[in-house]
This record gives sequence, structure tokens and C-alpha cells, in this order.
Amino acid sequence: MRRFVIVMPLLYSFVFFLFIVPLLQAAESSSALAVQRCEPAAYRAVFSPDEPLLWTVEFRHPGPEARPAGDVRWSLRDLADREVAAGTLTVPALASQATATTTIDTGIRPPGWWRLAIATVEDPSLQPTRYAVVMPPTARKDLAASRFGMNLHGANDDARELALVVRQGAGWVRGSHLWHEVQAWKPGEDWHAKPYNWSKGDAALVRREAVGLSTMGSFGFSVACASSKDPNHKNWWGQSFTAPDDRSDTGPYYAYVTAAVERYRGRIACWEQWNEPDLDSFYRGGPTAYAETLGAAFRAAKAADPEVRILNGGWSGSRGFSNIDAMLKAGAGAAHDIIAMHDYNSPIAKTQAVKRAYRRAGLWPRPLWNTECGKEPSLPEDRPLDQRLPYYREQAAEMLRAMTVAASLGVERTFWFCWAWQPFAMHVANGPRPVTGGYRALADLIDAPVPAKPLGTVDLGAAARGTFAFAFERPDGLAVVAWREPGAARFGVGVQTITLPIDAGAVVVVQGCDGRILPAKSRSGALELTLADEPLLIRVDGACAALRKAIGW
Repeated sequence: MRRFVIVMPLLYSFVFFLFIVPLLQAAESSSALAVQRCEPAAYRAVFSPDEPLLWTVEFRHPGPEARPAGDVRWSLRDLADREVAAGTLTVPALASQATATTTIDTGIRPPGWWRLAIATVEDPSLQPTRYAVVMPPTARKDLAASRFGMNLHGANDDARELALVVRQGAGWVRGSHLWHEVQAWKPGEDWHAKPYNWSKGDAALVRREAVGLSTMGSFGFSVACASSKDPNHKNWWGQSFTAPDDRSDTGPYYAYVTAAVERYRGRIACWEQWNEPDLDSFYRGGPTAYAETLGAAFRAAKAADPEVRILNGGWSGSRGFSNIDAMLKAGAGAAHDIIAMHDYNSPIAKTQAVKRAYRRAGLWPRPLWNTECGKEPSLPEDRPLDQRLPYYREQAAEMLRAMTVAASLGVERTFWFCWAWQPFAMHVANGPRPVTGGYRALADLIDAPVPAKPLGTVDLGAAARGTFAFAFERPDGLAVVAWREPGAARFGVGVQTITLPIDAGAVVVVQGCDGRILPAKSRSGALELTLADEPLLIRVDGACAALRKAIGW
């Protein structure tokens, strides 16, 4: 009897897996439907508010038998994960391996981030979510004066891409003409006889100029053939993080910088030399060698064009400031016009630390740029969207905090990192992340039509401790960017209500971290806002006497 009890379940399992499971799989595969492609009707899924969000979807039936016609459900959701629209479309009957193409029209939408999902009865998660951003057409602004820059890592660098960079709100892009891209020589060759190949940089610069973008050039790193201490010196054509051997005014590095600045005189006004040289991972040679390398670039550039401005390789400061202090003391401080730093967080602490380092060296004040500023979502793209969504929102929120603080502290220009290179990207395979809409909204608020003047912080009273509200002067009124300090309100915790004084007749517009328009009405001369998990962008057009008084102006 005991043997029977043991054997029967095993027999049932054998029959189930041998006969029943294949039947179920066959039934499922006969009605299966796959999405071959899902493409937006706008480049990189960036739409205008006056055009519908259209998607071209190609379905394929992978099953062995014909599939009858059936309905597919689509839904559109916003950053708050609310379903704002939904509908069905009928996929015609399909033979095995056949395809059918149709269009999904999700309607005209206001600015903000949207995501499209497609499902069938057989597969509720048929199509991985695709993203779209609605943002206005290119804003009127002085691109050369813009404080908004972009690192183009991962960009296609073609006309459509660069036009979208401008529409995104950027006026500047970082990097071009790196030494290893234009010159290299084999062991034993005379470097004097090796010509420069500027074709790649020339073509990129022409495309950028065509859309009005300014370029901050990059002299980049060394080239392996010029750095004998590089462990990969035998790969003579590759870039090297090791100091070039000859840092004199007659060496190959000096000659390269001279040639680059002479060639692009009047077209590239600013050049950054190296990248994060205070880190051993990017500069091998020590403080004195870096001061000599930067000094050679500075002398060569100024001899070729006295008007050109040179930036140090952006200081990281992530391992302290001892190396930076040593490099400044060794002479690097006298060899750049603009301070370059890199900060991937809201840069109050690091910006102040950089200023202190230059004060210690007797080199402050001088212009300050943040040439890398970014936020990496902590989860990879292959994780479920409901898990990634909070990190997407935090990336957008951190961009608003970082670029607002930088502008308020007098940082002349901030370059976001980066355009489309994982994991920091604004644009990924599924479409634009929410940060794209927030970047454009902030650029419109404090950078268009001209860079807004920072006025300081709004006095919100003692009850609003841990809450920031930075104010800026616009040609047509005031702008305020407000948020809870992340330590006090880590994404939804520690909600704070603030009140801004608003003059009668003033027009108020409030936007979220993806650029979406939020409800905002002033009553009895006050605008009440609840700050939770994201900064708010507040634009006040017209009379602003009451708000100016709260700022102290």
C-alpha cells in the first residue's frame, strides 16, 4: 500500500509532463503573439504638445498554426504610474510566422513623460514598456551664453541628434579632437613627420555649428607612443592616461595643442585639458608632472590664440583634495583660466570645497564650470519597470537639484553626463527617461531666453527647515526651484508644505521633475505647494513684489 502511495503521484507527474504540458504549450503557441518592433513617430520618441503620440507596432505570430484575429490592449501611463489613456486594437488573423503592422494613437498630451504598454489575453506583459517625452519646440535662447551643456557619450552625432540636443535645452557640448584621434607614430618613427588627421573633428564641429551648438574642445589624454611608462606603450596608437614623456615647448604634446588651437581659432573658444587628473586611474605621473603637462598645453594654446580660455582637467575630488592642492602648488593653478570640476551630486559641498582649495592656493576668484554632472539609476534596464521607476524619478530629481544649486552658487556652466551612454543615459533603448523632460523644463526656466540671475533663497520660515527654494531673476518675472533636502525627505518621506507670496495678477506655472504641468492656484496672495519626492519648478510672470520681499530684494 505504501509503495502504491509513492508510485501513483510519480505516475501522475509523468503523464502530466509527457502529455498535458505539451498540449498546453501547443495551445499557447498556436495563439502566441510577439511584438516585432514598436517605434514612435518622432525621433527618439520626443514629441511636441500639438502632435499625437503615435506608435508603429509590428506584430508577429511565432506559433506553428494560424492565429485567429484578436484584440490587443494598450495603455498609456504617466510618471506617477497613473493610467491616463487606454484602448484596444484588432490584430488580423495571422498565419504561422506572419506579421501585421498597425498604428497606435495615444492622443495629444501635455509636456511630461509617458510610457506605452501593450498586452494580450494570452500575455499580459507582451511588450516591454516604451517611453516618450512631450516637450515644446526649440526655445528661443542665446545658445552661446547658455549655462546648460551636455556630454554626448552615446550620441549618433548626426544632424537629427544634434538638433534634438538643442531642443533639449543645451547650448554647449563637451569634447572633440583628442590627441590619440589625430596623431600617432610607430616606435622609431619621427613624430615631426607624422601629420595630423582632423577629419573626424572637422566633421563633428561642422554639424554642431550648423545647429548653433558651441563646443568645449578636449585636448584629452596622452597617446601611447608618447608615454613610454604606459604599460600599453606597444599599442602605439591608443590613448594613454600616463603623462607624456616630453612636456617641453619643443615636444610633440606642445606641438599638437598648438596645431589644434590654431586650426579652430575663432570656432572653439574653450579647451579642457585632460580628465580628472587628481585620480590615479586617469593620470599617472604625479602632481608635478600634471602641472607640467597642463603648463605645456596652456603656453601652447595662448601662443596660438591669446583669447582662448583653458580649463584644467575636471577635478574629481572623490578621494579628497590632497592631490589637487599639490597640483595647484606645483604650478597647475597658473596654467588655466577656468576651473573645471566634476560633481555627480547636488554640488553644494564639493563646489565649496573646490573654492576653498583655490583660496588656500591664493587663486580665487576665477570662473568655475562643472564639466560632468550626472546621476546613475541604480537598477539595470532589464529589471521590471515598477522597480526602476523610483530610480528614474530620482535621476530626474537629482538633475534638477544639481543644476539649480550649481547656477545659484555661480557655476557658469554645467555639462550633464550623459546623452545616451548607459548607465547614466538620458535616452535608452526603450526611449527617453523622465530626466529628459526635466532638463528641458529647467533650461526653459533659468536659461531662456537668457541665463536667469540667481537671487538667493526664499525665506520660508523656521517651520520649513530642510526645504530649499532657490530664486532666479527672469526678464519677465521670477523663477523658484524648491525641494525637500534629500536626507530629510528621501523620496516621499517627510512631506513639507510651503507658501510663496504671489502678487495679484501674476501668472504662475508649476512643473514637476519630468516637465509635466502641475495644478497651481494662488489664493489670498499665497501659493501653497506640497513638496514630497521631487523638486518643483515655479515660474511667476508679472508683478513679483511680494516674492521679492521674501527673497530679501
